[in-house]
Amino acid sequence: MEKIVLSLIGLLLFSAEKISAQDNDIVCPTMDGVETIHINNPEPNPNNNLIWLPEIASDISFTLFKLPQGLNSGYVQRVYIDSDYIVVKCIQNVLCYSKSGDLLNNIGTIDIPRETGGVFHLRPAAIFIDTYKKEICVSYCLRELEEYHNLCFYDYSGKLIRKESNLPFRYMDFVITDNAICTYNGSYHELRNPDNLEDRYYNELSVVSNGRTRRFIPSILAKDQESYGMTFNFSDLKDSFTFHFIYSNTIYSIDRKTSDVKAKYRIDFGENGFPDFSKMSSSEVSSFIKEKSRGKIGLVQNVLENGKYLVFSYYMNGPMVQSIVIYDKASKRILYHGPLVSNSKITSHSSNPQLIGIDGENLYFELSIDESNPVLPSAEEVLGKDNYDMLLKNKDDFVVMSVKLK
Repeated sequence: MEKIVLSLIGLLLFSAEKISAQDNDIVCPTMDGVETIHINNPEPNPNNNLIWLPEIASDISFTLFKLPQGLNSGYVQRVYIDSDYIVVKCIQNVLCYSKSGDLLNNIGTIDIPRETGGVFHLRPAAIFIDTYKKEICVSYCLRELEEYHNLCFYDYSGKLIRKESNLPFRYMDFVITDNAICTYNGSYHELRNPDNLEDRYYNELSVVSNGRTRRFIPSILAKDQESYGMTFNFSDLKDSFTFHFIYSNTIYSIDRKTSDVKAKYRIDFGENGFPDFSKMSSSEVSSFIKEKSRGKIGLVQNVLENGKYLVFSYYMNGPMVQSIVIYDKASKRILYHGPLVSNSKITSHSSNPQLIGIDGENLYFELSIDESNPVLPSAEEVLGKDNYDMLLKNKDDFVVMSVKLK
């Protein structure tokens, strides 16, 4: 998280709606019909509009997910929420749990024998959860051997259903539409074209279908302007996927049938928002960040959407505090907006619960087991002292907090 906030040169990517078209592969998604969400020009003060979790929730529950032997919470990279399941992406494993915390499967590495002896270890590189087919699609790749770039489809019990050829480049995240695979590359130092060292982009959505690749790139970065970070890139809706670039205030939609990409929401932070960095040089951006950016807001981070809510978080550049916005799509109004805190009324970047998913009326957060975490006193109130003490004894595992909105 700190790397995301501190790498402010990535703010060059703010204007994702102004995509350069250098060749026929690089295209610009339409802005037609975009919905603007105004954040009411909030004051850059982390103590305003605090969200106290017990006040916005009709129910709060905590579930302990025990990790297999040899793993601990430090290995967890991503958590995916389905209606009845939670899928955890670790460094070398993909774990599927029931919502009650029972481990259903453990998909690990694939070992490929080397001709010279030993084995290649194919790690799960990225995963896609098809919540309608109840499948886990795992991307495996090995730079040295392109024939081992595969997509393996598993059911939730861990049974292999089928295997297909994968794309010859790595990516951070992906979804599969009816006619394409859509990949996002946001943090890997990966060359898109190994024969052309200039052809490398760190913030790119690629839509690959029938041998054609459409590339959506917010801005063409110089070699010394690399983008780092992580975001929830895709939300699974009935007819589309919601997509978000790192450091972008525009949220996009990918049609599930046609794979067309268009802007869906634009987040407007008013006069306290950052300017359009696409019209400034790198030196001008650097000077602005150093001299004038304190108090500005607008680093949109995690974006999640379901049929009822759009939920996203953002960072302020002054005090580095994460705020959350919960937007009701039917009434087109913001229900809650502000930093998340517990009953201790203490908030900081390091102690906020980490938003990981949304399902129906429930928001899900990953908690770090730490006596100093101000959320845990709420856990003691909800679970009782025995369960609270149990949580503190299981620091190698991770806890998911479910918050049902009022």
